[in-house]
Amino acid sequence: MVAVIAALVAAYRLHHDRALWSADGPIYLRMALEDRGLNPAAALAVTDRYVLAGTSEAKNPDSQGFYGPTPPEHYRTQAALFVTRPLYPAVAALLLPRYGPFALKIVSAVAYALVTLVFFVLLLRFVTPPIAAIGGLALLFSPEIESIAALPLTDMLALLFWIVALLALIAYVDRPAIATLAAFAVATALLAITRPAVYLPFFAAVGAFAALPRASAARGAALKAVAAAFVVALAFGAYTLLGHGPGLIEQLRWEYAWQQTLHERFASHGLAVWWLLSVLVASVQDVAIGIYKDNLLLLLALAVLGAMRARRSPFFGIAIGCIAGALVAVLVHPLDTIRTVTIPLTPIAIVFAAIALQALARAADADGRILAEGDSTLEAGR
Repeated sequence: MVAVIAALVAAYRLHHDRALWSADGPIYLRMALEDRGLNPAAALAVTDRYVLAGTSEAKNPDSQGFYGPTPPEHYRTQAALFVTRPLYPAVAALLLPRYGPFALKIVSAVAYALVTLVFFVLLLRFVTPPIAAIGGLALLFSPEIESIAALPLTDMLALLFWIVALLALIAYVDRPAIATLAAFAVATALLAITRPAVYLPFFAAVGAFAALPRASAARGAALKAVAAAFVVALAFGAYTLLGHGPGLIEQLRWEYAWQQTLHERFASHGLAVWWLLSVLVASVQDVAIGIYKDNLLLLLALAVLGAMRARRSPFFGIAIGCIAGALVAVLVHPLDTIRTVTIPLTPIAIVFAAIALQALARAADADGRILAEGDSTLEAGR
């Protein structure tokens, strides 16, 4: 049932958002076209024609001038930031001959449906199937995730690899085996070349290691997971260096130039002041607004209750590590907390909320049995 609902919702988002694109999408389309053999100039020309012919970007006032002979400097240089994200356009390139640019949206929608299924499997390690189904659907319909489910972006594919890495890490710590450690390392590597978020599995493994008892087999397994994620991070760093990918300072400089072009807040105060103020705002104001806007208070309340019940489990340490990793990401990219904080941490919150729901369901069932036994005793006394 969960699989059917996920497939239907993914198909609906594909249909509903068919013409909806974002400014990042055309860059991935150019990369996919180059993967099919077009030279950069031809790929750019094809992309510009397609975007201007019938996508939402053609009428987006924030994207005026992006698709033509003289795009603004910050958009022209943005493509250089994506050179270390080859997997998503490469997968879409396989579908280009049959589906054209729509292939990028298909990849995102399929990944969106698979995210729900893998997350359902992850939840089964903590709760019963009915509660796991509720948690899987909660992720499926999470506002910030559903709204970009079928957009030509890396987020859904990256979320899939992130949840696979989480599942593999939990399974490996619970019962160490070479297969699950390898799955964790591979999922981490695939995540890194989809979105540069290798820090998430690394910090999750560090959190598991810190939370487990000393001299335990599980702690030794967690240390191996830390080492595996660290090796992947080093390999990704070498790949970035050899491929002339962006460093952290280059990323921040691009973001600052982008904000200057748009005359956004703090952009006239210099790079250091802009960065400090943006991080402070992103860490407090943006997160608070996001919680209010998406009505997440109930989810967070349940998550806190679930975290209290699971505070002695390895997953509690994993969650703390994930939160630390997301906060570190804000230091590098303070302008989009939805993609660096909300989306990667939503599965963590739902796991804890599902644990809380399981506890509440068992408590209600126990109360029901007590009441039934009491009624039976009264009837017998009569």
